[in-house]
Amino acid sequence: MTLNIIILTSKHSHQQLGCQVAYGYQTNARNDPLVRVVVNAVAIGLEVMTPERAILLRLFPFLLKLPDWCWGSSIKRDAEISTNYMTQMLDLPFRYAQEHMVGIFFQSSSVLDVDCTLAKAENTNLGQFSMVAENLQRMEKLDQPSKSIFETALKNTAATAVMAQPLQTTSTLMAFALAMVLHPDVQRRAQVEIDSVTGGNRLPTFEDRASLPYVESVMRENLRWHPVVPLGIPHATLSDDIYNGYFIPKGATVMCNTWGIARDEKRYPSASHFIPERFLDANGVLTDDDPAGYVFGLGRRGCAGRYAADASVWSVLVTMLATVEFSSAKDDQGNVIEFTPQFTTGLAQYLVFLRHSILH
Repeated sequence: MTLNIIILTSKHSHQQLGCQVAYGYQTNARNDPLVRVVVNAVAIGLEVMTPERAILLRLFPFLLKLPDWCWGSSIKRDAEISTNYMTQMLDLPFRYAQEHMVGIFFQSSSVLDVDCTLAKAENTNLGQFSMVAENLQRMEKLDQPSKSIFETALKNTAATAVMAQPLQTTSTLMAFALAMVLHPDVQRRAQVEIDSVTGGNRLPTFEDRASLPYVESVMRENLRWHPVVPLGIPHATLSDDIYNGYFIPKGATVMCNTWGIARDEKRYPSASHFIPERFLDANGVLTDDDPAGYVFGLGRRGCAGRYAADASVWSVLVTMLATVEFSSAKDDQGNVIEFTPQFTTGLAQYLVFLRHSILH
């Protein structure tokens, strides 16, 4: 059994959940065309949205106007590919939800000359139970100018829900696997707590969550230790503002330094270390400090799928703790293979390479 199996299964299940909730679309178990569109869009999007590329384009905006054959035009080509994939992800599932509202079976579609065949729905009314279908019905009551604005917002919101949850969940679980390999004592303590609640003869359920404070502290520490979006999602001011004496002009980009909050030594002593006990008081009761309060964004523009992601991560995390054991990989002579964890840079960070074994 390998980590890839667990993570890939988790990634597909969360994309399946997102597609069902947002569009009323039931994904195939393997090689689903819509899931492939989402994966492609996310992969290339993360590659192009990096600080170094942003600085290059800010200093040399002409790079986006270079002909394809010219040296230095790779940024432009990557941006075009990313735009194409993002357009597919916005339009294709949205059209599926639209057409199923009126009972039309959607056999195939072509977006930007990319053929993508979607599975035939068993029930033509399936789309009526999706977020998109419900809001499209509300949109019918609006005037024409408002409809266009509403439709654009709905497309973006639905695509964000489908794209963000697998990224957040999978990246968080990869960091969790790393933490369990590096801290076997934490793993054992969590497993003992789970067995004390379940008796070791069943899987934990959501009803058990309140009875598993140490597992909860492990999850909180996991969110804090390696937040998936270190600088949050960029926001923009709607008007001039002054904060603590600083003038912030209208239209300024505002970033939330999630990494800085999570690694604040005053709030989290030895912040670079994985210490779940920091979220428990002397009596073993959870404290009021929950990193989910800032990891998923702040204010009105916080992550709309926060609670779905929280439930998904907890269910997978507690199930893995109950069923498998993480340990370092070993060579043919039984010696531990040393490795250095590496994380990507950019808008999102996730573990690139992890060598370890998982035992039943």
